[in-house]
Amino acid sequence: MELDERSLPTGRSKPVRIPPAPLGERSFDDAFDGLAVPPEFAVSGGGCRLHVLFLEGYRFAQVYAPPDSHCISFEPMTAPVNPFESDRTRLVEPGARYRARFEIGVRKH
Repeated sequence: MELDERSLPTGRSKPVRIPPAPLGERSFDDAFDGLAVPPEFAVSGGGCRLHVLFLEGYRFAQVYAPPDSHCISFEPMTAPVNPFESDRTRLVEPGARYRARFEIGVRKH
């Protein structure tokens, strides 16, 4: 998602593909929409692969890997950042239900 100078979504998006590569010196603080179905984010290292699979109800994601760190976070989101300023936010009527599920998996190589 394209962000403004305050790091809030502008409502515009652009296609992106992040090629597999070591996290190394790369850092991320990015919001995503228009995700594949089902969306999956994964990282490998130390002989393991960790994935976060969005099973239901999550149409947005935040990926965060701060500079000079060996950490990464995949955050499933039900609405874009700043949801009250977006026409893409799904509202749930009082008494109604909304279901969202994700799966975290770890597999040894």
